[in-house]
Amino acid sequence: MKKYAFLLLSIVSLQAVYSQSQRLLGTWEGTDKENASGKVVFEEDKSALLYIEGQEIRIVEYTIDNTSSPIVIELRTVVDGQEKVLYSLAEFIDANTIKWELFPPDTKNRPEQFSESSTDNQIILRRAR
Repeated sequence: MKKYAFLLLSIVSLQAVYSQSQRLLGTWEGTDKENASGKVVFEEDKSALLYIEGQEIRIVEYTIDNTSSPIVIELRTVVDGQEKVLYSLAEFIDANTIKWELFPPDTKNRPEQFSESSTDNQIILRRAR
């Protein structure tokens, strides 16, 4: 009986993680506090496109850690033949709005919390329709 309860709990946990990943799919747009617009497009194949101040950054792979709060998203890109990891944090405000913070490329350790003060790297993104 315990084995079946554990199996059921595992399935429910995996489904919750999958659902959270599915919620992130699509196009998200926003404007930061300095009125600079940005956009991120999360694809099902775990690739993404990031648009910041008119610059397009191709994300070759993103990973999501749904077990943390806020959600940790690692974005992998290639610049001049070198792989770079961009760290970001996300928190769903509602189904169509997320608070998102993208950390500078030279960030060495994966952040676990949003910056205390609202920085230029924080933005409210809304799902594009």
